[in-house]
Amino acid sequence: KLHNLSFNVQINPSTIFLTDFLLKILKPWRSLLLLFILPYLWRENADKDVKVQLQNGAIIVGQHVKTGNDVITVFTGVPYAAPPIGNLRFAKPVKLTLEPGTYIDATNIPPACLQNVYDPYPTFFSRQISYSEDCLYLNIFTKHSWISKKKKKAVLFYIHGGSFSNGDGISRDGSGFVEYTDIILVSVNYRLQMMGFFNYFNEIPKNLGLWDIIFALEWVQKNIGKFGGDNTRVTIMGESAGGALVTYLHTSPLTENLFASSIALSGTLLAPWAFTDISEMEQENKWNIVLESTGCTVESPLKCLRSASTDDLLRAMKETAELHNYPLDTWPPVIDKTLIIDTPLYSIKHGNYPNRPLLSGICQNEGSHIAMALADASNVSLVYNTDDIPNLRTFRKLSVDHILVQNVTLPCMSDNGTKLIQMYTDNNGVDLKIKYAKLMGDWLLSCPQLITADMLSARDNNVYQYIFNYLSPNTADKDKSWCGVQHNEDLGYILGLPLSSNSIFSNRKFDKFGTSDKKISKLMMDVIKTFVRRGVPVIENAYSKVCWKSIRQSNHYLHILNKRVTTRSLDDIINHCNKLMNLVTSRTIKCI
Repeated sequence: KLHNLSFNVQINPSTIFLTDFLLKILKPWRSLLLLFILPYLWRENADKDVKVQLQNGAIIVGQHVKTGNDVITVFTGVPYAAPPIGNLRFAKPVKLTLEPGTYIDATNIPPACLQNVYDPYPTFFSRQISYSEDCLYLNIFTKHSWISKKKKKAVLFYIHGGSFSNGDGISRDGSGFVEYTDIILVSVNYRLQMMGFFNYFNEIPKNLGLWDIIFALEWVQKNIGKFGGDNTRVTIMGESAGGALVTYLHTSPLTENLFASSIALSGTLLAPWAFTDISEMEQENKWNIVLESTGCTVESPLKCLRSASTDDLLRAMKETAELHNYPLDTWPPVIDKTLIIDTPLYSIKHGNYPNRPLLSGICQNEGSHIAMALADASNVSLVYNTDDIPNLRTFRKLSVDHILVQNVTLPCMSDNGTKLIQMYTDNNGVDLKIKYAKLMGDWLLSCPQLITADMLSARDNNVYQYIFNYLSPNTADKDKSWCGVQHNEDLGYILGLPLSSNSIFSNRKFDKFGTSDKKISKLMMDVIKTFVRRGVPVIENAYSKVCWKSIRQSNHYLHILNKRVTTRSLDDIINHCNKLMNLVTSRTIKCI
Protein backbone atom coordinates (compact mmCIF):
# COMPACT_ATOMS: atom_id res chain seq x y z
CA LYS A 1 0.00 0.00 0.00
CA LEU A 2 1.05 3.60 -0.51
CA HIS A 3 1.60 4.26 3.19
CA ASN A 4 4.28 1.53 3.34
CA LEU A 5 6.92 3.62 1.60
CA SER A 6 10.46 2.40 2.17
CA PHE A 7 11.58 5.86 3.21
CA ASN A 8 8.73 6.58 5.61
CA VAL A 9 7.23 9.67 3.98
CA GLN A 10 4.35 11.31 5.79
CA ILE A 11 1.26 11.13 3.59
CA ASN A 12 -1.96 13.04 3.85
CA PRO A 13 -4.42 10.58 5.55
CA SER A 14 -7.27 11.56 3.26
CA THR A 15 -5.11 10.71 0.25
CA ILE A 16 -4.35 7.26 1.69
CA PHE A 17 -8.05 6.60 2.32
CA LEU A 18 -9.09 7.74 -1.16
CA THR A 19 -6.30 5.71 -2.78
CA ASP A 20 -7.26 2.50 -0.96
CA PHE A 21 -10.94 3.06 -1.78
CA LEU A 22 -10.26 3.56 -5.50
CA LEU A 23 -8.00 0.51 -5.68
CA LYS A 24 -10.76 -1.67 -4.18
CA ILE A 25 -13.76 -0.52 -6.21
CA LEU A 26 -11.85 -0.15 -9.49
CA LYS A 27 -9.87 -3.38 -9.22
CA PRO A 28 -10.43 -4.43 -12.89
CA TRP A 29 -8.84 -1.16 -14.02
CA ARG A 30 -6.08 -1.20 -11.41
CA SER A 31 -3.20 -0.86 -13.91
CA LEU A 32 -4.75 2.20 -15.56
CA LEU A 33 -5.45 3.65 -12.13
CA LEU A 34 -1.84 3.23 -11.05
CA LEU A 35 -0.52 4.60 -14.32
CA PHE A 36 -2.66 7.69 -14.85
CA ILE A 37 -4.96 8.70 -12.02
CA LEU A 38 -2.98 8.11 -8.84
CA PRO A 39 0.14 10.03 -9.91
CA TYR A 40 -2.07 13.07 -10.49
CA LEU A 41 -3.81 12.53 -7.15
CA TRP A 42 -0.50 12.34 -5.37
CA ARG A 43 0.95 15.39 -7.09
CA GLU A 44 -2.03 17.46 -6.08
CA ASN A 45 -2.27 16.20 -2.51
CA ALA A 46 1.31 15.51 -1.43
CA ASP A 47 2.27 17.18 1.82
CA LYS A 48 5.18 19.58 1.61
CA ASP A 49 7.15 17.93 4.39
CA VAL A 50 8.71 14.49 4.07
CA LYS A 51 10.26 12.94 7.16
CA VAL A 52 12.98 10.28 7.15
CA GLN A 53 14.49 8.80 10.30
CA LEU A 54 18.21 8.12 10.01
CA GLN A 55 20.18 5.28 11.55
CA ASN A 56 21.10 7.46 14.54
CA GLY A 57 17.47 8.39 15.20
CA ALA A 58 17.66 11.93 13.82
CA ILE A 59 14.77 12.96 11.57
CA ILE A 60 15.47 14.63 8.23
CA VAL A 61 12.67 16.84 6.92
CA GLY A 62 12.60 17.26 3.14
CA GLN A 63 9.94 18.31 0.67
CA HIS A 64 8.09 17.27 -2.47
CA VAL A 65 8.90 19.43 -5.49
CA LYS A 66 6.88 19.51 -8.70
CA THR A 67 8.86 19.06 -11.89
CA GLY A 68 7.62 19.21 -15.46
CA ASN A 69 5.67 15.94 -15.42
CA ASP A 70 6.08 14.50 -11.96
CA VAL A 71 6.96 15.16 -8.34
CA ILE A 72 10.36 14.40 -6.86
CA THR A 73 11.32 14.34 -3.20
CA VAL A 74 14.26 16.58 -2.33
CA PHE A 75 16.40 16.81 0.78
CA THR A 76 18.84 19.73 0.60
CA GLY A 77 21.43 20.51 3.23
CA VAL A 78 21.66 17.14 4.99
CA PRO A 79 24.70 17.26 7.32
CA TYR A 80 27.02 14.28 6.96
CA ALA A 81 29.74 15.47 9.37
CA ALA A 82 30.26 17.97 12.16
CA PRO A 83 30.90 21.55 10.97
CA PRO A 84 34.67 21.89 10.28
CA ILE A 85 35.05 25.04 12.38
CA GLY A 86 37.05 26.01 15.45
CA ASN A 87 39.35 23.15 16.43
CA LEU A 88 37.93 21.09 13.54
CA ARG A 89 39.22 23.57 10.97
CA PHE A 90 42.04 21.84 9.03
CA ALA A 91 41.08 18.49 10.61
CA LYS A 92 39.65 15.32 9.10
CA PRO A 93 35.83 15.14 9.18
CA VAL A 94 34.26 13.81 12.35
CA LYS A 95 30.84 12.39 13.12
CA LEU A 96 28.02 14.80 13.90
CA THR A 97 26.45 13.79 17.21
CA LEU A 98 22.67 14.13 17.25
CA GLU A 99 20.15 13.04 19.85
CA PRO A 100 17.49 10.57 18.66
CA GLY A 101 14.42 12.49 17.54
CA THR A 102 16.38 15.61 16.56
CA TYR A 103 14.74 17.30 13.57
CA ILE A 104 16.94 18.58 10.73
CA ASP A 105 15.41 20.96 8.21
CA ALA A 106 16.55 19.79 4.76
CA THR A 107 14.45 22.19 2.71
CA ASN A 108 16.98 25.00 2.23
CA ILE A 109 19.94 25.26 -0.13
CA PRO A 110 23.14 24.72 1.89
CA PRO A 111 26.11 27.08 1.59
CA ALA A 112 29.06 26.12 -0.56
CA CYS A 113 32.41 25.57 1.09
CA LEU A 114 34.71 28.56 1.51
CA GLN A 115 36.05 29.76 -1.86
CA ASN A 116 36.88 32.70 -4.05
CA VAL A 117 33.67 32.63 -6.07
CA TYR A 118 33.54 32.46 -9.83
CA ASP A 119 31.65 30.31 -12.32
CA PRO A 120 33.94 29.42 -15.24
CA TYR A 121 31.27 27.44 -17.13
CA PRO A 122 28.02 29.42 -17.05
CA THR A 123 26.45 27.80 -20.14
CA PHE A 124 24.23 25.43 -18.19
CA PHE A 125 24.74 26.13 -14.52
CA SER A 126 24.97 29.81 -13.60
CA ARG A 127 23.83 30.41 -10.02
CA GLN A 128 24.78 32.81 -7.26
CA ILE A 129 26.76 30.95 -4.60
CA SER A 130 26.84 31.74 -0.90
CA TYR A 131 29.58 30.09 1.11
CA SER A 132 30.54 29.19 4.66
CA GLU A 133 33.01 27.02 6.53
CA ASP A 134 30.00 25.14 7.89
CA CYS A 135 29.48 23.39 4.57
CA LEU A 136 29.71 19.61 4.92
CA TYR A 137 26.26 18.86 3.55
CA LEU A 138 24.84 16.57 0.93
CA ASN A 139 21.63 16.68 -1.08
CA ILE A 140 19.32 13.79 -1.98
CA PHE A 141 16.89 13.66 -4.91
CA THR A 142 14.53 10.73 -5.36
CA LYS A 143 11.47 10.20 -7.50
CA HIS A 144 8.19 10.54 -5.61
CA SER A 145 6.90 6.99 -5.89
CA TRP A 146 5.65 4.06 -3.87
CA ILE A 147 8.28 1.42 -4.52
CA SER A 148 8.12 -1.36 -1.95
CA LYS A 149 10.80 -2.00 0.65
CA LYS A 150 11.99 -5.02 -1.33
CA LYS A 151 12.89 -2.99 -4.41
CA LYS A 152 15.67 -0.57 -3.57
CA LYS A 153 16.86 2.02 -6.07
CA ALA A 154 20.35 2.41 -7.49
CA VAL A 155 22.24 5.51 -6.34
CA LEU A 156 24.35 8.05 -8.24
CA PHE A 157 26.74 9.99 -5.98
CA TYR A 158 27.82 13.21 -7.72
CA ILE A 159 31.13 15.02 -7.01
CA HIS A 160 31.26 18.52 -8.47
CA GLY A 161 34.20 19.99 -10.37
CA GLY A 162 35.81 23.41 -10.19
CA SER A 163 39.61 23.01 -10.05
CA PHE A 164 39.49 21.82 -6.42
CA SER A 165 38.75 25.49 -5.71
CA ASN A 166 35.18 26.34 -6.66
CA GLY A 167 31.64 25.06 -6.91
CA ASP A 168 29.18 23.11 -4.79
CA GLY A 169 26.96 20.08 -5.01
CA ILE A 170 23.65 21.85 -5.47
CA SER A 171 24.56 23.97 -8.53
CA ARG A 172 23.86 21.04 -10.82
CA ASP A 173 20.09 20.60 -10.98
CA GLY A 174 19.52 16.85 -11.22
CA SER A 175 15.72 16.82 -11.00
CA GLY A 176 15.30 16.00 -14.69
CA PHE A 177 17.71 13.08 -14.38
CA VAL A 178 15.88 11.67 -11.36
CA GLU A 179 12.48 12.07 -12.99
CA TYR A 180 13.61 10.23 -16.14
CA THR A 181 15.76 7.46 -14.64
CA ASP A 182 14.18 6.78 -11.22
CA ILE A 183 17.70 6.67 -9.76
CA ILE A 184 18.48 8.37 -6.45
CA LEU A 185 20.90 11.26 -6.93
CA VAL A 186 23.15 12.38 -4.08
CA SER A 187 25.36 15.47 -4.47
CA VAL A 188 28.01 16.52 -1.98
CA ASN A 189 29.94 19.53 -0.75
CA TYR A 190 33.58 19.06 0.19
CA ARG A 191 36.22 21.49 1.40
CA LEU A 192 38.05 23.41 -1.32
CA GLN A 193 41.23 25.37 -1.93
CA MET A 194 43.49 25.64 1.12
CA MET A 195 40.65 24.54 3.42
CA GLY A 196 40.45 21.17 1.68
CA PHE A 197 43.87 20.75 0.10
CA PHE A 198 46.34 22.57 2.38
CA ASN A 199 48.98 19.98 1.62
CA TYR A 200 52.16 21.83 2.57
CA PHE A 201 52.20 21.81 6.36
CA ASN A 202 52.81 18.57 8.24
CA GLU A 203 50.51 19.39 11.16
CA ILE A 204 47.52 19.57 8.80
CA PRO A 205 46.24 16.28 7.29
CA LYS A 206 46.62 16.18 3.53
CA ASN A 207 43.77 15.89 1.01
CA LEU A 208 41.02 16.88 3.45
CA GLY A 209 38.57 17.41 0.58
CA LEU A 210 38.97 13.78 -0.43
CA TRP A 211 38.52 12.63 3.17
CA ASP A 212 35.28 14.65 3.26
CA ILE A 213 33.98 12.74 0.23
CA ILE A 214 34.90 9.39 1.78
CA PHE A 215 33.08 10.40 4.96
CA ALA A 216 30.01 11.31 2.90
CA LEU A 217 30.16 7.95 1.10
CA GLU A 218 30.26 6.21 4.48
CA TRP A 219 27.17 8.21 5.48
CA VAL A 220 25.44 7.04 2.31
CA GLN A 221 26.33 3.42 3.04
CA LYS A 222 24.70 3.70 6.47
CA ASN A 223 21.65 5.78 5.62
CA ILE A 224 20.66 5.66 1.95
CA GLY A 225 18.44 2.63 2.61
CA LYS A 226 16.18 4.92 4.65
CA PHE A 227 15.56 6.89 1.45
CA GLY A 228 14.80 3.78 -0.60
CA GLY A 229 18.35 3.40 -1.92
CA ASP A 230 20.43 0.28 -2.45
CA ASN A 231 23.84 0.75 -0.81
CA THR A 232 25.28 -2.12 -2.86
CA ARG A 233 24.57 -0.19 -6.08
CA VAL A 234 26.24 3.16 -5.46
CA THR A 235 28.07 4.73 -8.41
CA ILE A 236 30.30 7.77 -7.95
CA MET A 237 30.34 10.37 -10.74
CA GLY A 238 32.40 13.53 -11.12
CA GLU A 239 33.24 16.01 -13.85
CA SER A 240 36.51 17.89 -14.36
CA ALA A 241 38.21 18.09 -10.93
CA GLY A 242 35.36 15.92 -9.68
CA GLY A 243 36.34 13.35 -12.31
CA ALA A 244 39.91 13.44 -11.06
CA LEU A 245 38.68 12.83 -7.51
CA VAL A 246 36.57 9.92 -8.78
CA THR A 247 39.66 8.27 -10.25
CA TYR A 248 41.63 8.87 -7.05
CA LEU A 249 38.86 7.11 -5.15
CA HIS A 250 38.63 4.37 -7.78
CA THR A 251 42.34 3.54 -7.37
CA SER A 252 42.52 3.93 -3.59
CA PRO A 253 42.84 0.90 -1.29
CA LEU A 254 40.45 2.51 1.22
CA THR A 255 37.27 2.63 -0.86
CA GLU A 256 36.52 -1.01 -1.69
CA ASN A 257 33.18 -1.18 0.14
CA LEU A 258 31.99 2.36 -0.53
CA PHE A 259 30.82 2.13 -4.15
CA ALA A 260 30.34 -0.40 -6.93
CA SER A 261 31.30 1.57 -10.05
CA SER A 262 32.64 4.94 -11.19
CA ILE A 263 31.96 7.60 -13.82
CA ALA A 264 34.75 10.09 -14.62
CA LEU A 265 33.88 12.93 -16.99
CA SER A 266 36.61 15.17 -18.43
CA GLY A 267 38.92 14.72 -15.47
CA THR A 268 41.38 12.13 -14.22
CA LEU A 269 44.22 11.74 -11.72
CA LEU A 270 46.72 11.61 -14.62
CA ALA A 271 45.90 15.17 -15.71
CA PRO A 272 48.83 17.56 -15.08
CA TRP A 273 46.60 19.84 -12.99
CA ALA A 274 45.28 17.01 -10.77
CA PHE A 275 48.46 16.22 -8.84
CA THR A 276 51.54 18.03 -7.59
CA ASP A 277 54.91 17.07 -6.27
CA ILE A 278 55.65 20.61 -5.14
CA SER A 279 59.23 21.77 -4.67
CA GLU A 280 60.48 22.94 -1.29
CA MET A 281 60.81 26.48 -2.65
CA GLU A 282 57.20 26.58 -3.87
CA GLN A 283 56.04 25.07 -0.59
CA GLU A 284 57.87 27.72 1.39
CA ASN A 285 56.51 30.52 -0.82
CA LYS A 286 52.92 29.41 -0.28
CA TRP A 287 53.45 28.90 3.42
CA ASN A 288 54.90 32.41 3.83
CA ILE A 289 51.98 33.95 1.92
CA VAL A 290 49.46 32.13 4.12
CA LEU A 291 51.22 33.29 7.29
CA GLU A 292 51.46 36.87 6.04
CA SER A 293 47.82 37.00 4.89
CA THR A 294 46.50 35.65 8.19
CA GLY A 295 48.90 37.50 10.49
CA CYS A 296 50.21 34.22 11.90
CA THR A 297 53.81 33.41 12.79
CA VAL A 298 55.90 30.26 12.67
CA GLU A 299 55.26 29.81 16.39
CA SER A 300 52.05 27.79 16.93
CA PRO A 301 50.85 28.42 13.37
CA LEU A 302 48.05 25.82 13.42
CA LYS A 303 46.47 27.33 16.51
CA CYS A 304 46.65 30.74 14.88
CA LEU A 305 45.23 29.52 11.56
CA ARG A 306 42.29 27.94 13.35
CA SER A 307 41.41 31.30 14.88
CA ALA A 308 42.00 33.38 11.73
CA SER A 309 39.05 35.25 10.25
CA THR A 310 37.28 34.12 7.10
CA ASP A 311 38.42 37.29 5.32
CA ASP A 312 42.05 36.51 6.14
CA LEU A 313 41.67 32.98 4.81
CA LEU A 314 40.05 34.21 1.60
CA ARG A 315 42.86 36.71 1.14
CA ALA A 316 45.41 33.91 1.57
CA MET A 317 43.56 31.84 -1.04
CA LYS A 318 43.57 34.72 -3.50
CA GLU A 319 47.24 35.54 -3.05
CA THR A 320 48.42 31.95 -3.29
CA ALA A 321 46.34 31.52 -6.45
CA GLU A 322 48.39 34.28 -8.06
CA LEU A 323 51.51 32.11 -7.70
CA HIS A 324 50.35 29.31 -9.95
CA ASN A 325 50.55 29.08 -13.73
CA TYR A 326 47.06 28.71 -15.15
CA PRO A 327 45.72 26.22 -16.18
CA LEU A 328 47.58 24.24 -13.51
CA ASP A 329 45.76 24.33 -10.18
CA THR A 330 46.88 25.96 -6.94
CA TRP A 331 45.72 23.30 -4.47
CA PRO A 332 45.67 19.84 -6.09
CA PRO A 333 45.88 16.53 -4.21
CA VAL A 334 49.24 15.11 -3.13
CA ILE A 335 50.67 11.82 -1.88
CA ASP A 336 49.63 11.23 1.73
CA LYS A 337 50.74 7.57 2.02
CA THR A 338 47.25 6.53 3.17
CA LEU A 339 44.60 7.58 0.68
CA ILE A 340 47.00 8.42 -2.16
CA ILE A 341 49.85 5.95 -1.73
CA ASP A 342 52.07 7.02 -4.61
CA THR A 343 52.08 9.00 -7.84
CA PRO A 344 48.97 8.70 -10.02
CA LEU A 345 50.84 6.69 -12.64
CA TYR A 346 52.15 4.23 -10.07
CA SER A 347 48.75 4.02 -8.37
CA ILE A 348 47.02 2.99 -11.60
CA LYS A 349 49.69 0.49 -12.60
CA HIS A 350 50.53 -1.07 -9.24
CA GLY A 351 47.92 0.08 -6.71
CA ASN A 352 46.04 -2.39 -4.53
CA TYR A 353 42.47 -1.60 -5.55
CA PRO A 354 39.51 -3.75 -6.59
CA ASN A 355 38.44 -4.12 -10.21
CA ARG A 356 35.30 -2.06 -10.75
CA PRO A 357 33.49 -0.85 -13.88
CA LEU A 358 34.39 2.67 -15.00
CA LEU A 359 32.54 4.87 -17.49
CA SER A 360 34.83 7.55 -18.94
CA GLY A 361 33.69 10.52 -21.01
CA ILE A 362 35.25 13.51 -22.74
CA CYS A 363 33.98 16.21 -25.06
CA GLN A 364 35.30 16.66 -28.58
CA ASN A 365 36.79 20.13 -28.01
CA GLU A 366 38.00 20.06 -24.41
CA GLY A 367 40.63 22.77 -24.90
CA SER A 368 38.62 25.66 -26.39
CA HIS A 369 37.89 27.48 -23.13
CA ILE A 370 41.50 27.03 -21.93
CA ALA A 371 42.89 28.31 -25.23
CA MET A 372 40.74 31.43 -24.99
CA ALA A 373 41.80 32.12 -21.40
CA LEU A 374 45.53 31.62 -22.02
CA ALA A 375 45.50 33.67 -25.20
CA ASP A 376 43.59 36.47 -23.48
CA ALA A 377 46.28 36.61 -20.77
CA SER A 378 48.79 37.25 -23.57
CA ASN A 379 46.55 39.90 -25.19
CA VAL A 380 45.49 37.61 -28.03
CA SER A 381 41.73 37.36 -28.57
CA LEU A 382 40.35 33.97 -29.63
CA VAL A 383 36.71 34.47 -28.75
CA TYR A 384 35.03 34.85 -32.14
CA ASN A 385 35.24 32.98 -35.43
CA THR A 386 37.10 35.90 -37.02
CA ASP A 387 39.85 35.84 -34.36
CA ASP A 388 43.02 33.78 -34.74
CA ILE A 389 46.60 33.39 -33.54
CA PRO A 390 48.59 35.66 -35.88
CA ASN A 391 51.60 33.42 -36.60
CA LEU A 392 53.54 30.31 -35.61
CA ARG A 393 55.84 32.31 -33.36
CA THR A 394 52.89 33.39 -31.20
CA PHE A 395 51.59 29.81 -31.29
CA ARG A 396 54.94 28.62 -29.94
CA LYS A 397 54.94 31.19 -27.17
CA LEU A 398 51.40 30.40 -26.08
CA SER A 399 51.92 26.64 -26.08
CA VAL A 400 55.51 26.02 -25.03
CA ASP A 401 55.45 28.61 -22.24
CA HIS A 402 52.60 26.75 -20.60
CA ILE A 403 53.48 23.17 -21.41
CA LEU A 404 57.23 22.66 -21.52
CA VAL A 405 59.30 25.58 -20.34
CA GLN A 406 57.13 27.79 -18.19
CA ASN A 407 58.78 31.11 -17.36
CA VAL A 408 61.31 30.68 -20.20
CA THR A 409 60.54 33.10 -23.02
CA LEU A 410 61.29 32.76 -26.71
CA PRO A 411 63.60 32.30 -28.51
CA CYS A 412 64.48 29.68 -25.85
CA MET A 413 62.42 26.52 -25.97
CA SER A 414 63.00 22.77 -25.90
CA ASP A 415 63.75 20.22 -28.56
CA ASN A 416 60.50 18.58 -27.59
CA GLY A 417 58.76 21.90 -28.00
CA THR A 418 59.85 22.03 -31.61
CA LYS A 419 58.53 18.51 -32.14
CA LEU A 420 55.31 19.51 -30.40
CA ILE A 421 54.73 22.45 -32.75
CA GLN A 422 55.41 20.22 -35.74
CA MET A 423 53.03 17.57 -34.40
CA TYR A 424 50.08 19.97 -34.11
CA THR A 425 50.68 22.50 -36.91
CA ASP A 426 52.88 20.74 -39.47
CA ASN A 427 54.47 24.21 -39.54
CA ASN A 428 51.36 25.50 -41.31
CA GLY A 429 50.01 28.81 -40.01
CA VAL A 430 46.36 28.23 -41.01
CA ASP A 431 43.61 27.90 -38.36
CA LEU A 432 46.12 28.13 -35.53
CA LYS A 433 43.52 28.76 -32.85
CA ILE A 434 41.84 25.41 -33.60
CA LYS A 435 45.20 23.63 -33.50
CA TYR A 436 46.12 25.45 -30.30
CA ALA A 437 42.83 24.48 -28.65
CA LYS A 438 43.39 20.89 -29.76
CA LEU A 439 46.88 20.85 -28.22
CA MET A 440 45.75 22.34 -24.89
CA GLY A 441 42.74 20.04 -24.69
CA ASP A 442 44.83 16.97 -25.45
CA TRP A 443 47.50 17.88 -22.90
CA LEU A 444 45.21 18.83 -20.04
CA LEU A 445 42.11 16.70 -20.46
CA SER A 446 41.54 14.35 -23.38
CA CYS A 447 44.80 12.39 -23.47
CA PRO A 448 45.12 11.91 -19.69
CA GLN A 449 41.51 10.67 -19.71
CA LEU A 450 42.04 8.23 -22.56
CA ILE A 451 45.34 6.93 -21.19
CA THR A 452 43.72 6.41 -17.78
CA ALA A 453 40.94 4.40 -19.44
CA ASP A 454 43.47 2.36 -21.38
CA MET A 455 45.64 1.65 -18.33
CA LEU A 456 42.70 0.72 -16.09
CA SER A 457 41.53 -1.66 -18.81
CA ALA A 458 44.96 -3.28 -18.71
CA ARG A 459 44.34 -3.85 -14.98
CA ASP A 460 41.18 -5.84 -15.87
CA ASN A 461 38.71 -3.05 -15.09
CA ASN A 462 35.76 -2.97 -17.49
CA VAL A 463 36.12 0.56 -18.87
CA TYR A 464 33.66 2.14 -21.30
CA GLN A 465 34.76 5.29 -23.13
CA TYR A 466 32.69 7.86 -25.00
CA ILE A 467 33.51 11.07 -26.83
CA PHE A 468 30.67 13.59 -26.84
CA ASN A 469 30.52 15.51 -30.12
CA TYR A 470 26.95 16.78 -30.15
CA LEU A 471 26.67 20.51 -30.87
CA SER A 472 23.17 21.80 -30.25
CA PRO A 473 21.65 23.77 -33.14
CA ASN A 474 19.47 25.57 -30.60
CA THR A 475 21.91 26.76 -27.93
CA ALA A 476 25.25 27.09 -29.77
CA ASP A 477 26.63 30.61 -30.32
CA LYS A 478 27.12 30.90 -34.08
CA ASP A 479 29.69 33.68 -33.66
CA LYS A 480 31.81 31.27 -31.58
CA SER A 481 31.16 28.08 -33.50
CA TRP A 482 34.91 27.42 -33.80
CA CYS A 483 34.88 26.39 -30.12
CA GLY A 484 32.94 23.23 -30.92
CA VAL A 485 31.72 20.96 -28.12
CA GLN A 486 33.51 22.33 -25.10
CA HIS A 487 34.54 21.07 -21.67
CA ASN A 488 31.59 19.84 -19.58
CA GLU A 489 28.96 20.32 -22.30
CA ASP A 490 27.85 16.71 -21.89
CA LEU A 491 26.89 17.21 -18.24
CA GLY A 492 23.76 19.24 -18.93
CA TYR A 493 22.42 16.48 -21.15
CA ILE A 494 23.30 13.81 -18.58
CA LEU A 495 21.34 15.71 -15.93
CA GLY A 496 18.33 16.08 -18.21
CA LEU A 497 18.19 19.86 -18.53
CA PRO A 498 16.70 19.76 -22.06
CA LEU A 499 13.75 17.82 -20.62
CA SER A 500 13.23 20.25 -17.72
CA SER A 501 11.04 23.31 -18.05
CA ASN A 502 13.01 25.27 -15.48
CA SER A 503 15.41 24.83 -12.60
CA ILE A 504 13.83 23.75 -9.32
CA PHE A 505 16.32 26.00 -7.51
CA SER A 506 15.75 29.23 -9.42
CA ASN A 507 13.51 30.95 -11.95
CA ARG A 508 15.87 30.03 -14.76
CA LYS A 509 14.04 28.65 -17.80
CA PHE A 510 15.33 25.88 -20.04
CA ASP A 511 13.28 26.84 -23.08
CA LYS A 512 15.94 27.04 -25.80
CA PHE A 513 16.34 23.29 -26.21
CA GLY A 514 14.80 21.55 -29.21
CA THR A 515 13.81 18.05 -30.22
CA SER A 516 17.34 16.94 -31.07
CA ASP A 517 18.61 18.19 -27.70
CA LYS A 518 15.96 16.17 -25.88
CA LYS A 519 16.82 13.09 -27.92
CA ILE A 520 20.52 13.34 -27.03
CA SER A 521 19.66 14.02 -23.40
CA LYS A 522 17.58 10.84 -23.24
CA LEU A 523 20.44 8.93 -24.85
CA MET A 524 22.94 10.21 -22.27
CA MET A 525 20.59 9.52 -19.37
CA ASP A 526 19.97 6.00 -20.68
CA VAL A 527 23.73 5.43 -20.78
CA ILE A 528 24.15 6.59 -17.18
CA LYS A 529 20.99 4.82 -15.98
CA THR A 530 21.98 1.41 -17.31
CA PHE A 531 25.57 1.77 -16.11
CA VAL A 532 24.49 2.76 -12.60
CA ARG A 533 21.98 -0.09 -12.40
CA ARG A 534 24.00 -2.87 -14.05
CA GLY A 535 27.63 -1.75 -14.38
CA VAL A 536 27.27 -1.91 -18.18
CA PRO A 537 26.07 1.05 -20.31
CA VAL A 538 23.40 0.17 -22.85
CA ILE A 539 22.28 2.24 -25.82
CA GLU A 540 18.48 2.17 -25.79
CA ASN A 541 15.59 3.56 -27.81
CA ALA A 542 16.54 5.00 -31.21
CA TYR A 543 20.14 3.85 -30.91
CA SER A 544 19.46 0.27 -29.82
CA LYS A 545 21.41 -1.25 -32.73
CA VAL A 546 24.73 0.18 -31.50
CA CYS A 547 26.78 -2.44 -29.65
CA TRP A 548 29.08 -0.69 -27.19
CA LYS A 549 31.65 -2.97 -25.59
CA SER A 550 34.32 -2.25 -23.01
CA ILE A 551 37.85 -1.33 -24.06
CA ARG A 552 39.02 -4.75 -22.87
CA GLN A 553 36.57 -6.43 -25.23
CA SER A 554 36.92 -4.29 -28.34
CA ASN A 555 39.33 -1.34 -27.87
CA HIS A 556 36.56 0.89 -29.22
CA TYR A 557 34.81 3.98 -27.89
CA LEU A 558 31.33 5.40 -28.44
CA HIS A 559 31.30 8.52 -30.62
CA ILE A 560 28.21 10.68 -30.09
CA LEU A 561 27.51 12.95 -33.06
CA ASN A 562 24.65 15.26 -33.95
CA LYS A 563 22.64 12.73 -35.94
CA ARG A 564 24.25 9.37 -35.27
CA VAL A 565 26.07 7.33 -32.68
CA THR A 566 28.86 4.97 -33.73
CA THR A 567 31.72 2.99 -32.23
CA ARG A 568 35.28 3.72 -33.36
CA SER A 569 38.71 2.28 -32.72
CA LEU A 570 40.88 3.80 -29.99
CA ASP A 571 44.17 2.67 -31.55
CA ASP A 572 45.14 5.86 -33.38
CA ILE A 573 43.99 8.15 -30.56
CA ILE A 574 45.95 6.24 -27.91
CA ASN A 575 49.07 6.24 -30.10
CA HIS A 576 48.73 10.00 -30.59
CA CYS A 577 48.26 10.57 -26.86
CA ASN A 578 51.24 8.43 -25.91
CA LYS A 579 53.41 10.38 -28.34
CA LEU A 580 52.19 13.67 -26.86
CA MET A 581 52.76 12.60 -23.27
CA ASN A 582 56.28 11.41 -24.08
CA LEU A 583 57.04 14.87 -25.45
CA VAL A 584 55.58 16.90 -22.60
CA THR A 585 57.21 14.86 -19.83
CA SER A 586 60.77 15.01 -21.23
CA ARG A 587 62.16 18.54 -21.06
CA THR A 588 65.53 19.35 -22.61
CA ILE A 589 65.91 23.13 -22.75
CA LYS A 590 67.57 24.52 -25.85
CA CYS A 591 67.72 27.87 -27.64
CA ILE A 592 66.62 27.88 -31.27
